[in-house]
Amino acid sequence: MAAIPACNEETTIAKVIVGALRHADKVLVVDDGSSDATAEIAEKLGAIVLKHERNFGKGEAFRTIFDWARKHRVRALVTLDADGQHLPQEIPTVLAPVIEGSADISIGSRFAKRGSSEMSRHRRIGTKAIGGVVRSISGSPVKDTESGFRAYNRKALEALIPSEMGMGVDSELLMRASEKGLVIVEVPIRVAYEGLDTSTHNPLYHAVDVLASAMKYVSIRHPMLFYGVPGLIGIAIGVVLGMQAFEIFSAYGAFPPNLGIIAVAAGLTGILLLSIGIILFTLITVLRERS
Repeated sequence: MAAIPACNEETTIAKVIVGALRHADKVLVVDDGSSDATAEIAEKLGAIVLKHERNFGKGEAFRTIFDWARKHRVRALVTLDADGQHLPQEIPTVLAPVIEGSADISIGSRFAKRGSSEMSRHRRIGTKAIGGVVRSISGSPVKDTESGFRAYNRKALEALIPSEMGMGVDSELLMRASEKGLVIVEVPIRVAYEGLDTSTHNPLYHAVDVLASAMKYVSIRHPMLFYGVPGLIGIAIGVVLGMQAFEIFSAYGAFPPNLGIIAVAAGLTGILLLSIGIILFTLITVLRERS
């Protein structure tokens, strides 16, 4: 089965659906609040269409896709974008490792050996930089962490529940999959950007959204690392600066107000961050023990 999240893609959705139907028994389109004829075109072409009343974001579209797939006990699901950058004829290539049982998740990679893309230089640099951050957090060696052309088996569909609403969902799913020990492989694909309208996919917004998602993931999974360590550093800075301020007061009889303010601010900030880290760590530990 193929699934396509879409928002205002009436100029490309038909070509993607027709191509996908040649390689998948069913095509599910999640219309994420389109104001154009995306949903109508999809329905006329025989796709199963689920509509969001308004635009919630790619992550929410994926949540709807995964919920539907679990409810209907889909054995293998492949996702691809609606803007035409992913080539439907490569669906069998992306699905193969999942169908064969050699992987739980198969990622169509622009950066794998023999993979190719018309991606601009600045977009390529940005995508690889984001990938580096995601790899360092997840511990996964996946090169193309932002690819939305993926296949999932039933085990992965049951294990992964997206929580991100925006563009960070691809990275979130990868980080969750790595945490759960799912087997992930990459297969080379070709991606077409030339001639496509990518104005609705601002690279800067995409990068900020993905990085924010990654930071949120770390803050929840490793609160003492994310909050506790900076908190201890802040407390240490406050103590050192405070001692220097009192040394100056002892030597000259005048207290340095600027140094004192910085010392107090650093110390209080450190205490706040450390407290947040401890509270989150305690709550997460309790929730994990109960689950």
